[in-house]
Amino acid sequence: MLGDWLIRGMPIPRSLIDLDTSSDDERKLASELWVYRDQDVSWADEDFWEAAFLLRDERPAWISDQVLDLVLEAGKARGLLRGLLGRELDVDGVEDLLPLDELVGQEDVDHFDLADAISNHLTPICQLTTFHLRRTLDEDCGLQAHLEAIDGLFYLRGFSTLQPWTEWLFTQASLSGMKAN
Repeated sequence: MLGDWLIRGMPIPRSLIDLDTSSDDERKLASELWVYRDQDVSWADEDFWEAAFLLRDERPAWISDQVLDLVLEAGKARGLLRGLLGRELDVDGVEDLLPLDELVGQEDVDHFDLADAISNHLTPICQLTTFHLRRTLDEDCGLQAHLEAIDGLFYLRGFSTLQPWTEWLFTQASLSGMKAN
């Protein structure tokens, strides 16, 4: 269940990935997983990222709360990346997710702590996934430029935001007028 959450990410409607599909059904998360979907939160809600997928009150004792938060964020990031890119992802590290018996077999039995072993194994995998989301949002989507433009309009810095566009528009109109003459 944990591997499914980290590899496939949060369930998203097929219509967000496949434009030829109008199906809004989401895959169901395993009821035993400590992550659940709050069905009262819509995809269009402004607090979807914080409120749609949450941790249950009953959490496993063999994983720390800090790592649980990382796992939750990594699954959300993985699902969002799948939705943004419209395909499954190849993110390094997730393929390195070891089955529990192999993870236990790598540890020194005399000083073995299951929670530490799981934490040490999952933390870099989760961090890599969230880093990949940040990089995609910054580089591929230009999120920061969009936020700066919105910020400029709302905080009366619209002139510096709109000036390059209006100059381009004026130039295009002038060129069209010269061609007509």
